[in-house]
Amino acid sequence: MRNKALNAPRMLVGAVAGIIGVILALPAILLLIPIWWIDSLVRLFRRVLEPKPIPWEEIIEYAPEVGWKPKAGISAHVLNFNRDTWQLTTDSDGWRGTGSVEKADAVVFGDSYAFGYGVDDEAFFGDLPGDVRIKSIGSPAYSLVHSLLWMERMAPQLKGKLVVWLVYNGNDLADNVHPAQNQYRSPFVRLAAVDSECEIVTEHVDSSPWTLNSREGGMAAFIELCSPTEQSRRAFEACDFLIRRANDVCREAGARLVVMSIPDLSHVACLALARELGKSQHAAHFDEDVPDRELKAICDREGLPFVPLAAHMDAADYLERDFHWSPRGHRKVAELIAKLSRDMPVSDPTSSATRQQSIAREASA
Repeated sequence: MRNKALNAPRMLVGAVAGIIGVILALPAILLLIPIWWIDSLVRLFRRVLEPKPIPWEEIIEYAPEVGWKPKAGISAHVLNFNRDTWQLTTDSDGWRGTGSVEKADAVVFGDSYAFGYGVDDEAFFGDLPGDVRIKSIGSPAYSLVHSLLWMERMAPQLKGKLVVWLVYNGNDLADNVHPAQNQYRSPFVRLAAVDSECEIVTEHVDSSPWTLNSREGGMAAFIELCSPTEQSRRAFEACDFLIRRANDVCREAGARLVVMSIPDLSHVACLALARELGKSQHAAHFDEDVPDRELKAICDREGLPFVPLAAHMDAADYLERDFHWSPRGHRKVAELIAKLSRDMPVSDPTSSATRQQSIAREASA
C-alpha cells in the first residue's frame, strides 16, 4: 500500500509532463501537417500525371525481315531489367533522338547501347549538345546482322557521313549466328559451306513466336567466345563476313565506316563473369582480349579504323546496377564520335585506307 501511495505522485508528475510535452510540441506538429499533406498531394499527382512504366518489350514492334524495331513516335517511362525506370522518346521512324539521318554528321548503328538503354533522353549520347550532330539507329537485342540490314536500307542517306558501328563484345558476336533472340525471330548468318560464301537468312522471320531454344547467351557464351572453341570460330567467321559486307555498303554509298567495340566494364558484369568462370570448363583458356584482337584483325584486312572502347572507358562509365552506359559513359562516347567525325572530314569519302588506319591508331592510343 505504501509503495502505491508513493508511486501515485510520480505517475501524476509523469502524466503532467507528458501533457506539457504534447502542448509544447503542438506548434511543430501543426507546422508539419501541411507539409505532410503537400508531400502526399505531390506523390498523388505524380502517380496520376506520369505515364505508367512499361517493360522494354512494349516499346518494340514486328518489322519484316529484321524481326523488330522500336515503335515510332512514342514517349514512355520504361522499366529496365532491375525494375528501375528511365524515360525515352522516339522519332517518326522509331529511332531515338531528336535529330535525323539526313542532318547528321555521324550515324551510329548498334544494339541497346546505340539505343541508349537505361538513361533518360537528356543523357543520351545522340542528343547531347555539340558541334557534331549524331543520329543513332539501334534497338535492344539487335545483333550485327540487324545493323547491316539497316545500313543497306539507308545507304542512299549515308553519303558523306561517318558511320560508327557499335559492337558489344558481350553478345553481339555470338548472336549473329542464332535465328532468334528468345521468342523473337531474328535474321542470322548461315556459315559458309566448303568453297562458298556466308549468307544472311531472313526467310524464317515473321511475327509468330520462336519456340526453340537456340540462343546460349549470357556469360557462358562470352567465355566460349573468348576461348579456343568451335563457337568462337563460328562467331568470328560470321563477323568477318558482316564487316566486309558493311564496308562495301559504306564505300559504295560514299560514307566512312568505323568499328567501335564495347567491353563489359560494369560492376555487375565483372561479378557475373567471375561467377561463371568459377564453374566454366573453358576458364583455363579464357582471354578477355580475344574479341578486340579478332575485330582489329578483320578491320585491318579491310583497311577500316577500329576503336576499342576499353581504351577509353572504365567502370564509372556504366550504370551501378546494369550492364549499360551511365550518363558519364554517354558523354565520353559522344565526345569520341565527335572527334572521329572532325578527324575524318566528310567532304572526302574516298580517303585512303592508310589515313583511316592512322586515325584508328590515334583514337586507340
